[in-house]
Amino acid sequence: MEQDRKFRILFVEDITRYHTLFADEINSVLPADIQFADRGTKAIEFLNSPTSHYDLVICDLGLPDIAGDEVVKHMRATPRYDHIPIIILTGDSNQSTQSRLFSLGA
Repeated sequence: MEQDRKFRILFVEDITRYHTLFADEINSVLPADIQFADRGTKAIEFLNSPTSHYDLVICDLGLPDIAGDEVVKHMRATPRYDHIPIIILTGDSNQSTQSRLFSLGA
């Protein structure tokens, strides 16, 4: 990878006051261009843009319109995104929730 290349990250989080916090933390360890979406539908809109390219998607599970697992399902059903790692953020520590998210491709 080129030394000056920045990772492109799509971060899906509906609590906008967290955006700067997350961006600062990520950029403290990784050169990244971070695009934020505050809804799952907005994330899918960004993903469907013909010029979009992301190296990583970080997505909150609890979003106000469609849940993060629906974003994962959309991405895994689209061959163009099948190589992109997806990290789901959730306060749910239930093992069955975690297993379900892993089985979806997160």
